[in-house]
Amino acid sequence: AELAAGIDWDGIALALGSDVPVCLTSRSCRMEGRGEMLTALPYEIQVPAVVVNAREPVPADKTARMFKALGAYDFEAVDDADGFVHFADGMNDLEVVAAAQFESVRTVLRRLRRMERARWARMSGAGLSCFAVFDTIAGAERAAKELAEAEPRWWVQATTLA
Repeated sequence: AELAAGIDWDGIALALGSDVPVCLTSRSCRMEGRGEMLTALPYEIQVPAVVVNAREPVPADKTARMFKALGAYDFEAVDDADGFVHFADGMNDLEVVAAAQFESVRTVLRRLRRMERARWARMSGAGLSCFAVFDTIAGAERAAKELAEAEPRWWVQATTLA
């Protein structure tokens, strides 16, 4: 425990990837910068969802390429639950770039958006995983089962997003 106290876990997490620091905190946060500036959201949410990855091979510099194609973007403030709903109803700007470069993003999103019980679907972060939000965990579990049976090579998981 003493040895672990002297380790720069945040620095290691950021070196592994821009989305790793928020995973290390294990709670809902607003991310800024490269992912190193985290602000815990003042509420906890549990959103039923299905997460899908078609397992398409990607180049090692995929994320760098997508950010370069995207350019800089100024995100709106998200300070409360209403702001989160508004933000979540928006678009992941990297989704457009990834969909142009990777067929699997287009295919997975098309399938998720056509699912009967899906409220909406987006790409997660810089991709290539995508997710759809459902009203209930039972609905998400049924949808995941149907999709996994239809696409056995895909990684499909019902979960809750927080």
